[in-house]
Amino acid sequence: PDLSGDGWACWYPVGELRDIAPLSIGLVRTDPRPLLVEAMERHLDREEWVYALDRPVIQAVAQTAPATPDRPDAQSVTAFLLEPGQGVVMARGIWHSPALPAGDQEATYGFVLGQPRQDEAQEASWEPFAGGECVVLETTRV
Repeated sequence: PDLSGDGWACWYPVGELRDIAPLSIGLVRTDPRPLLVEAMERHLDREEWVYALDRPVIQAVAQTAPATPDRPDAQSVTAFLLEPGQGVVMARGIWHSPALPAGDQEATYGFVLGQPRQDEAQEASWEPFAGGECVVLETTRV
């Protein structure tokens, strides 16, 4: 892996598409663990598409904390259950965590990132929630 954290490993980029606009493609293997989100990242300069490959994953996103513009807001967290073949596109500036496996087995998901514009390129950094809060996700299937 090129990057890793607690319970996840990421290979990025594994390829690029350059026909219309450069796009980079990555893969993440995420291990079973508690559905706890302690920090998030965001890309101010590009969108990101995340899609489930072999098993369902949970993708958590959040808005920026009103009083702390450089931190995600725990009160705004929304989570999406992505079945294999489903995905979500996150707009520029949306805070997000690594996707979590929805079950008790590791899962693999892919992601696509647009090429950052030269005038807006920034390194993504993982930031804790404003106020040091953590978010515990619960799954409910309808």
